[in-house]
Amino acid sequence: MLRALLVCLLSLPCFAQVVHVCNYTGSEFDGWKRATIDVAPPHPAGTVGDVRYVLGRAVGNDARVIDLHLHLNPGEVRSIDLSRAVAAPFKIGKLPKDPLQFFGEPSLAGIPFRLVSAAPDGAAWVARMRARKAPLLCTDLWVRWYPDQPSWATGEAVVTASHPGSAEMVATVPDDFEIRFGDAEVLGFDLAAGDTLGDGQTRSFPLTFIWTQHMTSAKDWSCAAAAASLGICANGISKLWPDGNPQPVADPLTWTRRNWAGAIARLRGWETGSLGVNKRSADTGAQEDQVFVGGECVGAASLGAETVRYLVALGQSRQPCHHLEVNGDLLFLDQHPKLVMWNARPHYLRTVSFDQLGKTRAQTELETHGWSGPDREHWLINGLAIAYRLTGSEALQWQLEAHARVFLFQETTDPRLSTSNFSTERAVGWAGIVAVHLWRSLEDRALATKIQQRWQDRVRMVYIPKLAGKPQGVWLPRNDARLTADTGWGPLNWMPYQQALGAYGLDY
Repeated sequence: MLRALLVCLLSLPCFAQVVHVCNYTGSEFDGWKRATIDVAPPHPAGTVGDVRYVLGRAVGNDARVIDLHLHLNPGEVRSIDLSRAVAAPFKIGKLPKDPLQFFGEPSLAGIPFRLVSAAPDGAAWVARMRARKAPLLCTDLWVRWYPDQPSWATGEAVVTASHPGSAEMVATVPDDFEIRFGDAEVLGFDLAAGDTLGDGQTRSFPLTFIWTQHMTSAKDWSCAAAAASLGICANGISKLWPDGNPQPVADPLTWTRRNWAGAIARLRGWETGSLGVNKRSADTGAQEDQVFVGGECVGAASLGAETVRYLVALGQSRQPCHHLEVNGDLLFLDQHPKLVMWNARPHYLRTVSFDQLGKTRAQTELETHGWSGPDREHWLINGLAIAYRLTGSEALQWQLEAHARVFLFQETTDPRLSTSNFSTERAVGWAGIVAVHLWRSLEDRALATKIQQRWQDRVRMVYIPKLAGKPQGVWLPRNDARLTADTGWGPLNWMPYQQALGAYGLDY
């Protein structure tokens, strides 16, 4: 009986190797769609029926990018079992002999983008470019181009206000601030002239490039339009969190329909919706991003929810916590030995942080459209990490790398620094959750190891010594007149959600 049961179970297809895809548009789609998977198929490239796939780069420590060439009719939903794949070696096509002649010159406000990197990834070539509009506005651009669909490409743009040699606290978007790529139609970039970004703030957008001179058929147009609408969806992740999946949402399609339009619209401005983090990161107990998010992104019925999470995570870049070098790279860790951060900004006391990244005063919320943080007692990157895991987005990886630098400049161990403390129990918990997300998600595994080591050092040098000296450890019944007035209980009150979070983060 037991042997028969085992044979039956082992013969079932592995759920982790199934990628769910759909076409929510009214047009036929025939082209490449990028997704991610967390269990490798039997071959690095292969076919499953009429679907061809190619594996790409690693997404953190346990997932991979996968490109799937799909034919989807309008409204079609499919599930592709990669465990049944047949090997089909893949050789990526070459770039045009003269890329400038084929694509035209990429530019920002008339300033040519400089090429940072270009490499094959899956079935695509991915180019990263950068341009700075002096003094503060620096734009990173990623373009993903598939040689066998040459007339259009997808991408992402991240515009950041940061310059360590400038004391300016606000950047104003100039009138000519637009992305051009030769004669391509550039869809999705929507940063209005006259808008402002506070130092460290970022605006992020998904893009589509259409080179009309290379369009040869109605199919080219319909596929490009479908991609630009974000209506081609895919989800190949079976395990969202390190410990598994949160409780599934009962009706994920209704959840997606309810949140789709708002998630797109809010990328154009500064307001938040019901999902993700709040503008003011210190809002206690009223932020959707608190654990455990992502239950709407489980299974075939969830298709489209991963796109909503992606858009919301792009919007999180409006937090003023992204700090660049003059050349536009995220901060070089070894070049700022006197930088100490507090709430993701240079510490307001110069006696603590001699390095102020060129600034002469603290930032105000008026300069950031009300955005702050993340403050260390409410450091929320749950939705960001989940959205990255579901999509492999380069722009979201960039955000995670920015948070990793904040972690290393802020979670200190030098006993002479006030930041070498645990602040509150919930700060311990969120730091632990952030450390796990970063270690799991960072593509730069050397940086991930630095996060791991810093966390272990903090436990050894900060948490254990300081928590061990408390009568109740991380559990903190407190004598607080404000709580007694609210509850009528005395002499001690207990705030279990804060202490539970502290204990959970340590265990995590």
